[in-house]
Amino acid sequence: MQVLEYLDELKKIMKESSKLPISRKIIVDREECEEIIEKIEDAMPDEIKMAKIVDEGRDQIISDSKREADIMVNNAKAEADKILQYANEEADKILKMARAEAENLISKHKITQLSEERGRELVENANKSAENIKEAAYSYADDILKTLNNNLVDHLNTIQDNRNELKSYQLDK
Repeated sequence: MQVLEYLDELKKIMKESSKLPISRKIIVDREECEEIIEKIEDAMPDEIKMAKIVDEGRDQIISDSKREADIMVNNAKAEADKILQYANEEADKILKMARAEAENLISKHKITQLSEERGRELVENANKSAENIKEAAYSYADDILKTLNNNLVDHLNTIQDNRNELKSYQLDK
């Protein structure tokens, strides 16, 4: 491989170069070294050059992934907020209906006790229904965030696998 020959040539130049007194430094011909470095760069396989380009684009890929993840998280939060708002509105409607029914039953003299008991049952059922709706909304929001988290982990794993594959390919050469 030509790259190794050029590297050997650089080593030879360094060994044969004049040393500066009282130091470990040497004097080399800059133009000669730059010429050899250019030859090394020209002799490098295209895959290594491509890996360098991909590595330079890595930050952009990560930035795009983070931006996409932020959008997904914000969308999931907005969806969860809508569900919670709907659940609260439905709970309020049920409570109003229960209170109205309870007041209607109480207003009737002959069945005052029955109406109070029925009113309490309706309020209790309404509260249970409201709580069930809220729990379902929280569960749904958690499922969305869990799915989003899994998708992000998959994206990050794919990026890491691609980087490892590039590194492996470089080492194989």
